[in-house]
Amino acid sequence: MVASIVVIIHPQKGSKFCLGSLSGCLTNIVRSFHSKGPPPSPLSVMQSSRRNDLSFTGTMFFCSCRLEAVEPTLNKKVHGQCTKDALQLVTWARSYVEDYYHANGSTERPLPQTSVNPTRWTHPAAGHYKLNVDAALDCTKGLVGIGAIIRNHQGEVLGALANKLDGTMSVVEAEAVALLRILKWAKDVGVPIDAIEIDALSMLTLYSDRECCLSQLKGLLLDINILLSSFLGVSLVHVRREANNAAHGLARFSLRINEELVWLDSIPPPIVSVVLME
Repeated sequence: MVASIVVIIHPQKGSKFCLGSLSGCLTNIVRSFHSKGPPPSPLSVMQSSRRNDLSFTGTMFFCSCRLEAVEPTLNKKVHGQCTKDALQLVTWARSYVEDYYHANGSTERPLPQTSVNPTRWTHPAAGHYKLNVDAALDCTKGLVGIGAIIRNHQGEVLGALANKLDGTMSVVEAEAVALLRILKWAKDVGVPIDAIEIDALSMLTLYSDRECCLSQLKGLLLDINILLSSFLGVSLVHVRREANNAAHGLARFSLRINEELVWLDSIPPPIVSVVLME
């Protein structure tokens, strides 16, 4: 979504952003070739860029918007021809990226998995970080509560977030919006997430279906996929509600707050007992 805004409202900034992202990847390749050792693999290049550069998928989205959609639109405007509106440009660019996925198989889309222990939260492996996400709905007031928590292999909280959104949504749409918002936040926090657990089976089923025809969700799912590609090797896991109690508690709590709350290196007060018991 941010990509859409940058390249359409500020095409020059979008162009610089694209070139900067590509330049970062090329710089890592050049450095690797000048260093002693074997030539770099594509994976090693992306790993060295995981925090500072856009993923290949995200960069391609920027480039497709800027080079294939924005430039022709600007040219048509100069010559007095009809131009596409912003929504058409974004839709075209998303379609371009989707065509890339179809042409290159499913290697860039983490497939949802079923947890081996779905009734209780489990610690990630040593040195790994797990993100739990959930959404809660208040249909009478038209509110969506979002909750997320990041923990390490010792169960220590590295970060947590509670936020409330206005809007009437379906359960599936609310879960997708929650995951997208939390992925953006996790990327900003800078923790290399290894596993993401949510209890939204319907949303994960749609995410794994490349032929999903729900137009209102297709854009959200594509944005989620672009952000997921920023976390190399991440797994997207479905668990039961019992294994997602901490995130669920924060999501329910979020329905009663007036502004976004973030905790770093501390347990959020609303879910202290839940976290300590897990």
